[in-house]
Amino acid sequence: MVKDTGIQWADSTFNPWQGCSKVSPACANCYAMDHVNRYGGDFLGKRVMTSDGYWKEPLKWNKEAEKSGQMRRVFCASLSDVFEDYQGPIVNHKGQRLAVWPDGSRITIDQGDILPHIPGGPRSHWMTMSDARLRLFNLIDSTPNLVWMLLTKRPENILKMWPTWPKGFPSDGSGGHGSGSRYLKNVWIGTTVENQEQADKRIPELLKCRYLAPVLFLSCEPLLGPVEFSDVSKRSDCVSQLGQPALNGIGWLICGGESGKNARPMNPQWALSMRDQCKAAGVPFHFKQWGEFDAEGNRVGKKQAGRLLDGKEWNELPTEWHLQQMVDDAQRLDMGY
Repeated sequence: MVKDTGIQWADSTFNPWQGCSKVSPACANCYAMDHVNRYGGDFLGKRVMTSDGYWKEPLKWNKEAEKSGQMRRVFCASLSDVFEDYQGPIVNHKGQRLAVWPDGSRITIDQGDILPHIPGGPRSHWMTMSDARLRLFNLIDSTPNLVWMLLTKRPENILKMWPTWPKGFPSDGSGGHGSGSRYLKNVWIGTTVENQEQADKRIPELLKCRYLAPVLFLSCEPLLGPVEFSDVSKRSDCVSQLGQPALNGIGWLICGGESGKNARPMNPQWALSMRDQCKAAGVPFHFKQWGEFDAEGNRVGKKQAGRLLDGKEWNELPTEWHLQQMVDDAQRLDMGY
Protein backbone atom coordinates (compact mmCIF):
# COMPACT_ATOMS: atom_id res chain seq x y z
CA MET A 1 0.00 0.00 0.00
CA VAL A 2 1.30 3.42 -0.89
CA LYS A 3 -0.52 6.42 0.52
CA ASP A 4 1.72 9.12 -0.94
CA THR A 5 3.01 7.74 -4.22
CA GLY A 6 5.85 9.05 -6.36
CA ILE A 7 3.55 8.98 -9.41
CA GLN A 8 2.94 12.64 -10.32
CA TRP A 9 -0.64 12.13 -11.45
CA ALA A 10 -1.88 10.12 -8.44
CA ASP A 11 -2.02 10.69 -4.70
CA SER A 12 -2.11 7.01 -3.73
CA THR A 13 -1.86 3.55 -5.25
CA PHE A 14 -3.97 0.51 -4.38
CA ASN A 15 -3.60 -3.13 -5.45
CA PRO A 16 -6.66 -5.22 -4.55
CA TRP A 17 -4.76 -8.35 -5.52
CA GLN A 18 -1.43 -9.20 -7.12
CA GLY A 19 -0.76 -11.16 -10.28
CA CYS A 20 -1.37 -10.81 -13.99
CA SER A 21 -0.53 -12.28 -17.40
CA LYS A 22 1.30 -10.82 -20.39
CA VAL A 23 -0.81 -9.62 -23.31
CA SER A 24 1.27 -7.10 -25.32
CA PRO A 25 4.78 -5.58 -25.75
CA ALA A 26 4.27 -3.14 -22.85
CA CYS A 27 4.12 -6.13 -20.48
CA ALA A 28 7.73 -7.19 -21.17
CA ASN A 29 9.30 -4.90 -18.56
CA CYS A 30 6.27 -3.84 -16.55
CA TYR A 31 6.55 -2.59 -12.98
CA ALA A 32 4.72 -5.64 -11.68
CA MET A 33 7.26 -8.07 -13.14
CA ASP A 34 10.10 -5.96 -11.75
CA HIS A 35 8.40 -6.11 -8.34
CA VAL A 36 8.33 -9.92 -8.52
CA ASN A 37 11.97 -10.08 -9.58
CA ARG A 38 12.95 -8.00 -6.55
CA TYR A 39 10.65 -9.44 -3.89
CA GLY A 40 9.63 -12.85 -5.22
CA GLY A 41 6.17 -14.26 -5.77
CA ASP A 42 4.02 -16.26 -8.16
CA PHE A 43 2.97 -13.36 -10.36
CA LEU A 44 2.03 -15.35 -13.47
CA GLY A 45 0.38 -18.14 -11.48
CA LYS A 46 -2.14 -17.67 -8.68
CA ARG A 47 -3.74 -14.34 -7.86
CA VAL A 48 -2.91 -13.17 -4.35
CA MET A 49 -5.55 -11.17 -2.47
CA THR A 50 -4.06 -8.40 -0.37
CA SER A 51 -4.79 -8.28 3.37
CA ASP A 52 -7.96 -7.03 5.05
CA GLY A 53 -5.91 -4.34 6.80
CA TYR A 54 -4.64 -3.16 3.43
CA TRP A 55 -8.22 -2.92 2.15
CA LYS A 56 -9.17 -0.62 5.03
CA GLU A 57 -6.68 2.06 4.01
CA PRO A 58 -8.86 3.63 1.28
CA LEU A 59 -11.62 4.10 3.87
CA LYS A 60 -9.18 6.20 5.89
CA TRP A 61 -8.15 8.19 2.80
CA ASN A 62 -11.81 8.82 2.04
CA LYS A 63 -12.36 10.34 5.49
CA GLU A 64 -9.25 12.50 5.10
CA ALA A 65 -10.39 13.66 1.66
CA GLU A 66 -13.87 14.46 2.95
CA LYS A 67 -12.41 16.48 5.81
CA SER A 68 -10.06 18.43 3.52
CA GLY A 69 -12.69 18.97 0.82
CA GLN A 70 -10.18 17.74 -1.78
CA MET A 71 -10.77 14.62 -3.87
CA ARG A 72 -7.87 12.18 -3.73
CA ARG A 73 -6.75 10.29 -6.87
CA VAL A 74 -6.04 6.57 -6.40
CA PHE A 75 -4.21 4.57 -9.09
CA CYS A 76 -5.52 1.00 -9.30
CA ALA A 77 -3.72 -1.27 -10.00
CA SER A 78 0.03 -1.40 -10.65
CA LEU A 79 0.45 -5.09 -9.76
CA SER A 80 -2.63 -6.56 -11.46
CA ASP A 81 -5.33 -5.88 -14.04
CA VAL A 82 -8.84 -5.44 -12.67
CA PHE A 83 -10.37 -6.60 -15.97
CA GLU A 84 -8.25 -9.71 -16.49
CA ASP A 85 -10.31 -12.79 -17.40
CA TYR A 86 -8.59 -15.00 -14.85
CA GLN A 87 -10.14 -18.38 -14.01
CA GLY A 88 -7.66 -19.85 -11.52
CA PRO A 89 -7.40 -19.96 -7.73
CA ILE A 90 -7.28 -16.88 -5.51
CA VAL A 91 -5.13 -17.18 -2.41
CA ASN A 92 -3.92 -15.08 0.50
CA HIS A 93 -0.29 -14.06 1.04
CA LYS A 94 0.39 -17.43 2.73
CA GLY A 95 -0.78 -19.32 -0.34
CA GLN A 96 -4.02 -20.50 1.32
CA ARG A 97 -6.93 -20.73 -1.07
CA LEU A 98 -9.90 -18.42 -0.43
CA ALA A 99 -13.59 -19.28 -0.55
CA VAL A 100 -16.69 -17.17 0.05
CA TRP A 101 -20.14 -17.60 1.58
CA PRO A 102 -23.17 -16.37 -0.38
CA ASP A 103 -23.13 -13.10 1.60
CA GLY A 104 -19.60 -12.38 0.33
CA SER A 105 -17.75 -13.08 3.58
CA ARG A 106 -14.44 -14.86 3.00
CA ILE A 107 -13.09 -18.14 4.32
CA THR A 108 -9.50 -19.33 4.37
CA ILE A 109 -9.05 -23.00 3.45
CA ASP A 110 -5.97 -24.30 5.22
CA GLN A 111 -5.72 -27.68 3.56
CA GLY A 112 -7.29 -29.78 0.86
CA ASP A 113 -10.03 -28.92 -1.59
CA ILE A 114 -13.08 -29.47 0.58
CA LEU A 115 -15.45 -26.50 0.76
CA PRO A 116 -17.17 -25.93 4.12
CA HIS A 117 -20.93 -25.77 4.33
CA ILE A 118 -23.68 -25.66 6.93
CA PRO A 119 -25.90 -28.77 6.73
CA GLY A 120 -29.24 -27.69 5.35
CA GLY A 121 -27.90 -24.15 4.95
CA PRO A 122 -25.90 -22.11 2.47
CA ARG A 123 -22.91 -23.55 0.68
CA SER A 124 -19.65 -21.72 0.09
CA HIS A 125 -17.79 -21.57 -3.21
CA TRP A 126 -14.22 -20.94 -4.24
CA MET A 127 -13.51 -17.26 -4.61
CA THR A 128 -13.55 -16.19 -8.26
CA MET A 129 -12.27 -13.05 -9.93
CA SER A 130 -15.89 -11.86 -10.16
CA ASP A 131 -16.08 -12.06 -6.36
CA ALA A 132 -12.83 -10.10 -6.08
CA ARG A 133 -14.03 -7.44 -8.52
CA LEU A 134 -17.33 -7.11 -6.69
CA ARG A 135 -15.43 -6.52 -3.46
CA LEU A 136 -13.36 -3.81 -5.18
CA PHE A 137 -16.38 -2.04 -6.67
CA ASN A 138 -18.16 -2.12 -3.33
CA LEU A 139 -15.10 -0.42 -1.85
CA ILE A 140 -15.18 2.17 -4.64
CA ASP A 141 -18.87 2.73 -3.90
CA SER A 142 -18.01 3.30 -0.23
CA THR A 143 -15.35 5.93 -0.95
CA PRO A 144 -17.06 8.77 -2.87
CA ASN A 145 -14.28 11.24 -2.03
CA LEU A 146 -11.67 9.19 -3.88
CA VAL A 147 -11.19 9.23 -7.65
CA TRP A 148 -10.34 5.66 -8.66
CA MET A 149 -8.14 5.53 -11.77
CA LEU A 150 -8.58 2.03 -13.19
CA LEU A 151 -5.96 1.19 -15.82
CA THR A 152 -6.26 -1.95 -17.95
CA LYS A 153 -4.69 -3.60 -20.98
CA ARG A 154 -7.95 -5.46 -21.54
CA PRO A 155 -10.59 -2.81 -22.34
CA GLU A 156 -12.57 -5.37 -24.33
CA ASN A 157 -13.56 -6.94 -20.99
CA ILE A 158 -14.80 -3.80 -19.24
CA LEU A 159 -18.44 -3.88 -20.31
CA LYS A 160 -18.99 -7.52 -19.41
CA MET A 161 -17.24 -7.11 -16.04
CA TRP A 162 -18.68 -3.73 -15.02
CA PRO A 163 -20.98 -3.61 -11.96
CA THR A 164 -24.72 -3.49 -12.53
CA TRP A 165 -27.31 -1.57 -10.55
CA PRO A 166 -27.55 -1.45 -7.59
CA LYS A 167 -24.62 -3.77 -6.85
CA GLY A 168 -23.25 -6.90 -8.41
CA PHE A 169 -22.18 -8.15 -11.82
CA PRO A 170 -24.14 -9.37 -14.83
CA SER A 171 -24.67 -13.11 -14.56
CA ASP A 172 -24.88 -13.52 -18.33
CA GLY A 173 -21.67 -11.61 -19.03
CA SER A 174 -23.55 -9.14 -21.21
CA GLY A 175 -22.91 -5.82 -19.46
CA GLY A 176 -23.27 -2.83 -21.68
CA HIS A 177 -25.85 -0.21 -22.48
CA GLY A 178 -29.35 -1.01 -21.36
CA SER A 179 -28.34 -3.87 -19.06
CA GLY A 180 -28.22 -1.82 -15.87
CA SER A 181 -24.51 -0.95 -15.96
CA ARG A 182 -23.72 1.70 -13.39
CA TYR A 183 -22.34 5.17 -14.06
CA LEU A 184 -19.60 5.65 -11.45
CA LYS A 185 -18.80 9.32 -11.03
CA ASN A 186 -15.69 8.66 -8.91
CA VAL A 187 -14.00 6.38 -11.45
CA TRP A 188 -11.73 7.18 -14.40
CA ILE A 189 -11.17 4.33 -16.87
CA GLY A 190 -7.91 4.06 -18.79
CA THR A 191 -6.13 1.70 -21.15
CA THR A 192 -2.48 1.27 -22.08
CA VAL A 193 -1.51 2.26 -25.62
CA GLU A 194 2.16 1.61 -26.34
CA ASN A 195 2.13 1.56 -30.15
CA GLN A 196 -0.14 1.88 -33.18
CA GLU A 197 -1.27 -1.75 -33.05
CA GLN A 198 -2.56 -1.41 -29.52
CA ALA A 199 -4.09 2.00 -30.27
CA ASP A 200 -6.08 0.48 -33.14
CA LYS A 201 -7.18 -2.40 -30.91
CA ARG A 202 -7.81 -0.79 -27.53
CA ILE A 203 -9.07 2.75 -28.10
CA PRO A 204 -12.30 1.68 -29.84
CA GLU A 205 -12.99 -0.73 -26.97
CA LEU A 206 -12.39 2.03 -24.41
CA LEU A 207 -14.69 4.44 -26.26
CA LYS A 208 -17.52 1.94 -25.84
CA CYS A 209 -17.35 2.74 -22.11
CA ARG A 210 -18.03 6.48 -22.37
CA TYR A 211 -21.29 6.26 -20.41
CA LEU A 212 -19.72 4.38 -17.47
CA ALA A 213 -17.46 7.08 -15.99
CA PRO A 214 -16.71 10.80 -16.40
CA VAL A 215 -13.17 10.35 -17.75
CA LEU A 216 -11.61 7.91 -20.18
CA PHE A 217 -7.83 8.17 -20.41
CA LEU A 218 -4.87 6.71 -22.29
CA SER A 219 -1.58 5.67 -20.70
CA CYS A 220 0.99 5.75 -23.49
CA GLU A 221 3.74 4.48 -21.23
CA PRO A 222 5.99 2.90 -22.16
CA LEU A 223 5.65 4.53 -25.57
CA LEU A 224 7.28 2.00 -27.91
CA GLY A 225 6.39 3.43 -31.29
CA PRO A 226 4.63 6.29 -33.10
CA VAL A 227 0.86 6.59 -32.74
CA GLU A 228 -1.38 8.50 -35.14
CA PHE A 229 -4.84 8.80 -33.65
CA SER A 230 -6.32 9.76 -37.02
CA ASP A 231 -5.29 6.30 -38.25
CA VAL A 232 -7.31 4.72 -35.44
CA SER A 233 -10.37 6.58 -36.70
CA LYS A 234 -9.80 5.38 -40.26
CA ARG A 235 -9.34 1.73 -39.30
CA SER A 236 -12.00 1.32 -36.62
CA ASP A 237 -15.64 0.58 -37.38
CA CYS A 238 -16.54 1.60 -33.84
CA VAL A 239 -14.89 5.01 -34.09
CA SER A 240 -16.30 5.67 -37.54
CA GLN A 241 -19.79 4.79 -36.28
CA LEU A 242 -19.34 7.44 -33.61
CA GLY A 243 -18.52 9.89 -36.38
CA GLN A 244 -15.67 11.37 -34.34
CA PRO A 245 -11.85 11.22 -34.27
CA ALA A 246 -10.35 8.70 -31.88
CA LEU A 247 -9.28 11.35 -29.36
CA ASN A 248 -12.81 12.74 -29.05
CA GLY A 249 -14.19 11.16 -25.92
CA ILE A 250 -10.72 10.81 -24.38
CA GLY A 251 -10.39 13.07 -21.34
CA TRP A 252 -6.67 12.76 -20.62
CA LEU A 253 -3.44 11.26 -21.97
CA ILE A 254 -0.26 10.21 -20.13
CA CYS A 255 2.93 9.74 -22.12
CA GLY A 256 6.31 8.42 -21.01
CA GLY A 257 9.37 6.33 -21.72
CA GLU A 258 10.39 3.03 -20.17
CA SER A 259 12.63 2.60 -17.13
CA GLY A 260 14.51 -0.39 -15.74
CA LYS A 261 17.51 -2.44 -16.83
CA ASN A 262 15.80 -3.80 -19.96
CA ALA A 263 14.22 -0.48 -20.98
CA ARG A 264 13.67 0.35 -24.64
CA PRO A 265 14.38 3.94 -25.78
CA MET A 266 11.60 6.32 -26.80
CA ASN A 267 12.04 8.45 -29.93
CA PRO A 268 11.43 12.13 -29.01
CA GLN A 269 9.33 12.60 -32.15
CA TRP A 270 6.83 10.04 -30.89
CA ALA A 271 6.23 12.03 -27.71
CA LEU A 272 6.17 15.41 -29.49
CA SER A 273 3.65 14.13 -32.02
CA MET A 274 1.46 12.83 -29.22
CA ARG A 275 1.59 16.19 -27.44
CA ASP A 276 0.68 18.04 -30.65
CA GLN A 277 -2.25 15.72 -31.37
CA CYS A 278 -3.54 16.27 -27.84
CA LYS A 279 -3.24 20.04 -28.16
CA ALA A 280 -5.15 19.97 -31.44
CA ALA A 281 -7.93 17.85 -29.91
CA GLY A 282 -8.08 19.78 -26.61
CA VAL A 283 -7.04 16.74 -24.59
CA PRO A 284 -4.99 17.37 -21.40
CA PHE A 285 -1.46 15.98 -21.85
CA HIS A 286 0.85 14.72 -19.11
CA PHE A 287 4.47 13.83 -19.88
CA LYS A 288 5.58 11.55 -17.07
CA GLN A 289 9.24 10.84 -17.87
CA TRP A 290 11.87 10.02 -20.49
CA GLY A 291 12.69 6.84 -18.63
CA GLU A 292 16.07 5.19 -18.79
CA PHE A 293 17.15 7.08 -21.95
CA ASP A 294 17.29 10.85 -22.38
CA ALA A 295 16.01 12.84 -25.37
CA GLU A 296 19.30 12.24 -27.23
CA GLY A 297 19.06 8.48 -26.77
CA ASN A 298 21.77 8.25 -24.13
CA ARG A 299 21.28 5.77 -21.31
CA VAL A 300 21.61 8.04 -18.27
CA GLY A 301 18.96 6.68 -15.88
CA LYS A 302 15.45 7.88 -15.12
CA LYS A 303 16.42 10.60 -12.66
CA GLN A 304 18.97 12.29 -14.91
CA ALA A 305 16.84 11.93 -18.04
CA GLY A 306 14.15 13.96 -16.28
CA ARG A 307 10.71 15.06 -17.43
CA LEU A 308 11.27 18.02 -19.75
CA LEU A 309 9.69 17.73 -23.18
CA ASP A 310 10.43 20.56 -25.58
CA GLY A 311 11.97 22.51 -22.70
CA LYS A 312 9.09 22.29 -20.19
CA GLU A 313 7.14 19.98 -17.91
CA TRP A 314 3.70 18.90 -19.04
CA ASN A 315 1.52 18.18 -16.01
CA GLU A 316 -1.96 18.68 -17.39
CA LEU A 317 -4.95 16.97 -15.78
CA PRO A 318 -8.64 17.01 -16.66
CA THR A 319 -10.13 20.32 -15.45
CA GLU A 320 -13.66 20.81 -14.19
CA TRP A 321 -14.53 22.00 -17.70
CA HIS A 322 -13.12 18.82 -19.25
CA LEU A 323 -14.95 16.69 -16.70
CA GLN A 324 -18.26 18.39 -17.48
CA GLN A 325 -17.68 17.96 -21.21
CA MET A 326 -17.12 14.23 -20.70
CA VAL A 327 -20.31 13.94 -18.64
CA ASP A 328 -22.33 15.92 -21.19
CA ASP A 329 -20.99 13.82 -24.07
CA ALA A 330 -21.81 10.59 -22.26
CA GLN A 331 -25.36 11.75 -21.56
CA ARG A 332 -25.90 12.72 -25.19
CA LEU A 333 -24.43 9.54 -26.63
CA ASP A 334 -26.63 6.50 -27.11
CA MET A 335 -24.04 3.96 -28.22
CA GLY A 336 -26.24 0.91 -28.41
CA TYR A 337 -23.52 -1.61 -27.47
